[in-house]
Amino acid sequence: MYVPLPDLRWHLDRRKRVGDSCLGRWVSPESTVLHSLENFKLRFPPGLYLCQRGTYYGGDGIGGRADYPTFEIPVRARAHIKVHAANFPWELQGCVALGLRTGYKQGHGAVWDSMKAHHRYMREARGFVRHWLYVTEPHEWRGDT
Repeated sequence: MYVPLPDLRWHLDRRKRVGDSCLGRWVSPESTVLHSLENFKLRFPPGLYLCQRGTYYGGDGIGGRADYPTFEIPVRARAHIKVHAANFPWELQGCVALGLRTGYKQGHGAVWDSMKAHHRYMREARGFVRHWLYVTEPHEWRGDT
């Protein structure tokens, strides 16, 4: 059976390392630009990923009050790599957090208004169960974790 692939494509453009943080830009198909945050040491390889709609279990277990919809990034040999709200790199285990602003805390990069940014992302993805994510980073970072 033929299932068409989604036309939506986001771009995660990793740009700057600050302490354990990887800061970048998250650009939507509608050209909305949000800030991105990852834990530099736990980031996944650049490339093209077909993300699948799922749920972020907000630390209180499946079915908990903190659960909310998101997308999972299918990274080879890793599980549960998701886009979710967070402010600091130590809150991310390979996942990506979005923010409306960037900042700094204790020598590390951070994003602010993360849940608001996540809601904006999910509004643009409404009606889709999958979307493409194209991830780029500076060439000199390759192999640097």
